[in-house]
Amino acid sequence: MRKNVNKLATLALSGMMVMSMALPAFAAPGAAAAPTQNFSAPVIKKVLYTDGHTYAPATTFHFDVAFDSATHTFKDGNSTIQELGTPTDTHDNVAVKVAEIPFKPADGLGLPLDAHGRYFEKSGNITVDTTKFPGPGYYLFNMTERNDGYEGIRYDESTYKLLVIITLDASGNKHSQVTVSRMNADGSLNAKTEYVGNNYGRENTPPDTPDKPPITPDTPDKDVHDVTIKKVVTGDMVADLNKKFKLTVTINPTNKTGMTTGLPERYQVTGEGTATAEDDFIEAGTPKSFDVQNGGSGFNIHGLTDGDMITVKEENGESYTMTVKADEANKVSSVITTDYAGVTNYTTPAFAALKNGAKVTIQNHKGSITPTGIVMSVAPYALMLAVAGGLGVVFFNRKKEEE
Repeated sequence: MRKNVNKLATLALSGMMVMSMALPAFAAPGAAAAPTQNFSAPVIKKVLYTDGHTYAPATTFHFDVAFDSATHTFKDGNSTIQELGTPTDTHDNVAVKVAEIPFKPADGLGLPLDAHGRYFEKSGNITVDTTKFPGPGYYLFNMTERNDGYEGIRYDESTYKLLVIITLDASGNKHSQVTVSRMNADGSLNAKTEYVGNNYGRENTPPDTPDKPPITPDTPDKDVHDVTIKKVVTGDMVADLNKKFKLTVTINPTNKTGMTTGLPERYQVTGEGTATAEDDFIEAGTPKSFDVQNGGSGFNIHGLTDGDMITVKEENGESYTMTVKADEANKVSSVITTDYAGVTNYTTPAFAALKNGAKVTIQNHKGSITPTGIVMSVAPYALMLAVAGGLGVVFFNRKKEEE
């Protein structure tokens, strides 16, 4: 009996040593001091880095946990654990679960981080079903973030080690403690952490902090973009140089992989014709109008991904020709070229912003444009026939008078 008590005491003591001797956890972005981890009520904190102009995504993050049956010795901090146990039920891993972490556009633009952007932080509890463990001991699990394919997000590809320590109290009840460690690319163990980070439109690599080393590379072109839409007038439109034109924008996402149903995405809008508050936005599927004028700076739409299709309609367009062009090639989808092209019903074709810094110019032109099409081909002949007919009438009338 005494031998068992001593064994349990030794296990509990070694468990505390594993906790205390591990590499320290450091503060979250913007935090004033390092947090104290609660190993008895563990959580995973999801950190999402943005460019500062991108609304929270309409998606939920998931984590998959599986029992690690391949590892028999595990070094946690300065302690090496020689004996790892096996849960009684490893099927579908019902022993350890990580709660899903939902985000929604109504979460806003996040918290300030630095000159390059902002961040979001939310938590999901780690739950341990102690009935699935045969007794006190150390149990090792692998945790990975599921890539749900939400457009614009760079998911974490790292493997995390969850070390579950089961102990017994004086009454024989089981208790659990959990530590989370991130594995380096070479398979070595990194510092203990509570954080799993993602990049969602940040141009610069996320900050290098001890518990969150750069998790994703610099944001690639196919990520999150912005586009500027501006107005110019030409030709016989002197009276309209200072006129304000109402442009109505509609954005429809076509890639809905990983998207939470019923939560329309939001896109921040800044610049000409927008509210001064930073929370002026367009909601997916809902038209929104902006007033612009000739030579203005235009308005900027942020947080766009390749699958977000934009249409711009000019309200009350009349008596002039509307054309549209991209200022640079390859920054918007090819339906908008770098040459001015006509539109139908004062509405642009649906286009996507493919790179940051995309610019689209909408031109209104009155007069000085040579008509084309059937009017051009028929009108001259109709005019000649009319003149010939008139001359014919005069000729026959004179001839009749002479007779």
